[in-house]
Amino acid sequence: EAGRLDEARAAYQALVASGRWQETPSGLLGLAKMEADAGKTQAAVKLLRRLDLERPEHWTAREARSLAEKLVKGDVAAERLWRQRTPEEEIARGEKLADANKNELAVEALDPFTKAKLPDDLACRQRYALARSLRKLRKWKEALPRVQEAVAKCAAAKSELAPWALHLAGQATERLSLEDEAAAHYREQMKAHPEHRLADDAGFFLVRHYLDDKKDYKAARTLIETLVAKFPDGDMVPEALFFVVIEALKEKRYSEARDLLALEERLPPRTFQHHDGGRTPYWLARIDQLTGKRREAVDGYRTVLSTAPFSWYAILAYSRLKDINPKIAREAATAALAGDPPGPTLPSGDHPAWEFTVPPEVDGRPLDQAILLARLGVAELAVDALGAAGVDDRPDLLWLQAWMLDRAGAYTRSHDILRRKLTEYRRFAPHANLRKHWDIAFPTPFSGLVKAAAKKSGVDRFFIWGIMREESGFNAAVASWASAVGLMQLILPTARSMQEKKEKPITREGLKVPATNVRLGSKYLATVKEKSGAPWALVPAGYNAGYGALKKWLAARGDLDLDLFVETIPYEEARWYTKRVISSFATYRALYGGRLADPLPYIGQSTKD
Repeated sequence: EAGRLDEARAAYQALVASGRWQETPSGLLGLAKMEADAGKTQAAVKLLRRLDLERPEHWTAREARSLAEKLVKGDVAAERLWRQRTPEEEIARGEKLADANKNELAVEALDPFTKAKLPDDLACRQRYALARSLRKLRKWKEALPRVQEAVAKCAAAKSELAPWALHLAGQATERLSLEDEAAAHYREQMKAHPEHRLADDAGFFLVRHYLDDKKDYKAARTLIETLVAKFPDGDMVPEALFFVVIEALKEKRYSEARDLLALEERLPPRTFQHHDGGRTPYWLARIDQLTGKRREAVDGYRTVLSTAPFSWYAILAYSRLKDINPKIAREAATAALAGDPPGPTLPSGDHPAWEFTVPPEVDGRPLDQAILLARLGVAELAVDALGAAGVDDRPDLLWLQAWMLDRAGAYTRSHDILRRKLTEYRRFAPHANLRKHWDIAFPTPFSGLVKAAAKKSGVDRFFIWGIMREESGFNAAVASWASAVGLMQLILPTARSMQEKKEKPITREGLKVPATNVRLGSKYLATVKEKSGAPWALVPAGYNAGYGALKKWLAARGDLDLDLFVETIPYEEARWYTKRVISSFATYRALYGGRLADPLPYIGQSTKD
């Protein structure tokens, strides 16, 4: 027995010494339990205190706190050891909880220090982390005074959090319809921190402020020219520029819209973006169509189809072509989606089966073992074996990783490699030898559940997969910063509203059950469609922001063509999400839908179903 205890202690000590992010907390908890069993209460509490402060977000932390509270009862010295913490330690603990989206726990840890006398740098950290957690809980009114205090404290401390605090203050005041205050925060952000990476984000808001709140197109146009000149590398500058383009289109300033799109030439080329592939050529073609240049418009729409297949804008281009001439549309789409393969541009691009050239330092028995584990479907062991084999993030090896993880059924990881690191495949249609690349990017897990939910809810199964891919990346246990859970990312109030009256109210853990999540999520999709009266192309916006928000936007701007309406969705997340979901829906439909009358789904321009 003693020998086994020594072995267990050595194993736990090895976990702690390993420094591995997921294993150290388990080692600390195991050692603490052994000390407690041996009657060494203070030694146990010391280990539990370390775990609670260093890794409060870990799944072991809850058990550690419960055990500590039990151990310190009646032991004054142990209780003093457990509870005696500096403000710095407790605030750092709250920051870790906030970073891990444990927002309720973060607020619980941080809020008691709001009235404490703290040095400016520590007060800055406490207020900012608290405001950030309240914001993620969507408690904007409670967040506002805390973030306003953070702005002052962070500025006084000359903290690196100062621009972040200003940005959060802008977001909070904007969300509470205090637009002028928000604009003041963003102006200060650009003035005080012009080199910070959020400076162009502030400029983006100010462009929106001039257009939406002040109705001042001229001011927005002047500002965007400044942003293009000062922040050409800013990730939000193209978005700010495009908002001015959209305003010009709404006001039928077609020549100015074309000139504004030309400003993109002053910006460095961007990597593929899932929400805007084909955007500029589509709107240039649309301007041609609006100004009577039919031939140029047709050529432009063809360009979108061939350079950004299955993107939101390719779907729009196909639909516009079909309105012009159905025969031209089908010929253009068929040609674009069955184009010449790129040969060796992509790994195995010129072969029907996967073939990889593996560097000598990687090839060998460890790699063979990893491949075997992948073929057996043992995902976690395959991942570990890949690391042991030396498979890293070199592009040639990334495709090997993606293929192996896909074979192992680790779809969350396999498709994500293509989504974030190997986007080149998006330039080519899933034709002939390239079909296999797209299959990895668009897998069909939980097939039985999806088909059953589709039949019951009346929602197209490809639409459900599109939502699932964009919401959770097929991770059944994932939880977002906004407390959405599971495959289709449902929050508890929404999920419970979709349950039958006889059902027991769902819990967060219950939402991690795939069958439950897919059933309720699909039902909510159908509900959004019914309540909003919108066509399916707009349902993702209502799913993301709520059907009430979608109805409000439709009431305000539903007279616009659908393509222009989507560009005016005020929430960036909902706007981009809509484009990604419809793109994924179209892709699933093409890959797994058999022979189709329309190569791409046709989207009419009415915002009413």
